[in-house]
Amino acid sequence: MNTRTQPRSTPRQSFAVCLLAAAALPAAAAPFAGGDAAQGREMHAAHCVECHAKRFGGEDGSGVARVETPDTSPDHVVDLPTRPEQALLYRLNGDLNPLHSDPARARKLGFEMPILHGLCTMGVVTHALLSALAGYDPRALRAVSLRFQNPVWPGETIRTEIWNDGRFRARVPERDAIVIDGGLARVSHPARRGEQND
Repeated sequence: MNTRTQPRSTPRQSFAVCLLAAAALPAAAAPFAGGDAAQGREMHAAHCVECHAKRFGGEDGSGVARVETPDTSPDHVVDLPTRPEQALLYRLNGDLNPLHSDPARARKLGFEMPILHGLCTMGVVTHALLSALAGYDPRALRAVSLRFQNPVWPGETIRTEIWNDGRFRARVPERDAIVIDGGLARVSHPARRGEQND
C-alpha cells in the first residue's frame, strides 16, 4: 500500500530531528535532546549505524553491492521540507566548506548555487525512515546504506520513497531529480529488539 506521510513535526522541529539523526551517524557518540553525553554514548552503542556513501553518481570503490530499487510502487512516501537557510545553519556542525555557503565558490565548482550538505540530506532521509519504518524509535534503526546521486538545493522538498523491506530512494519533486538511490535500511523487528541489543 502506498501511503503519503506527513511526519508529526513542524519545519523547525524537522530541522532539529535532521540534526539529531545525522549526529547519530558518525562514530563519535553525541548527546541527544534532553540527555547527556553518557546517554548519547549508550544510544550509539545500542545501535551502530553504518554508512556507505559516495559522491554523486559513479562507482564508490567500497565493494558494497548496489541495492536495486524495486519495480513496484513504494509502501511509504514521506515528504520533508528543507529551509532556504538550512545549509548555513548546518555549518554549526563544523563543516565550513564554502560550497555550502558561497554562491561564487559553488558556481566555480559547477553548481548553480550552494548545495545542502550530504550528511544533512542523509539526516532528512533518516528522519523519514524513522517515521515510516521504526515508529520514531531510534533503537530500531540498525544500519543505513545509500548512494548520493544529485545535490539538494536548500529550500527544496526531499521526498523519500520507502519499501517495507527497507529499500529506499529520495527525490526532489520540484525538479523530479533522484538525489539518493540504492538505499537500504536495516530495521530490527520489535519482538526481537531486546535480543539484538543484549
